[in-house]
Amino acid sequence: MKEAILNIFNKNMSLRAAAQDFNLKRSTLQSRIKNILKSMTAEEFVQKYDDDGYDSETEKKGKVKAEKKNGKLKRNNDHLSSDTTAEIKKAKIQRIKKKVFEESSSSESENDIHLDDSGDNESFESLQDDDEVNINSYILVKFLVKTASIYYVGIVVDNISDKKFKVKYLRRRGNSNKFYFPQIEDIETCEQSDIYAKLRIYSKARRDSTLTFYHNFEGINVK
Repeated sequence: MKEAILNIFNKNMSLRAAAQDFNLKRSTLQSRIKNILKSMTAEEFVQKYDDDGYDSETEKKGKVKAEKKNGKLKRNNDHLSSDTTAEIKKAKIQRIKKKVFEESSSSESENDIHLDDSGDNESFESLQDDDEVNINSYILVKFLVKTASIYYVGIVVDNISDKKFKVKYLRRRGNSNKFYFPQIEDIETCEQSDIYAKLRIYSKARRDSTLTFYHNFEGINVK
């Protein structure tokens, strides 16, 4: 656990990557980080980590368990043919895109900064192969998890290549069309084929930087 947190504080890994690599639940890891930050800064934790080390008996057992699991997965993967592996990868990147998003009709408080005052109802098509995605574009990214699809809203912070981007992800407030950036930055790369659609911001709250989007996210699992 401490090694995962150290990698996050040192910005070597995102929260999602650390949870996956260290075989931890993402929610548990995020909760532990919040508790740590209540009593010390990230720098103080890193210093304490360097002084005290991290291999407690409990963590040693967890590492051994994770190593055994990874070894078993590797042995299972060794039996897969290259064609089967390619098919699995292909299945993971398949994206089913809807064609139309509808404007959300939710009202905004007077404390919001309206970035677009247009009151016209509008719809737009999902991202096409020739659509441009630029730095500071807000996008909806689709992830396939087993048989389910999960969506995250993010902002493009860097263009790695023509079809590959570095994205900083937000979190949704309940079931609304309001989003915010988490305390621990969640930055990952994505391909253009993973982008479900480009989004329009309707307003930005002055007080807590909450972003409100035009779009109605009902019917899709947006986190």
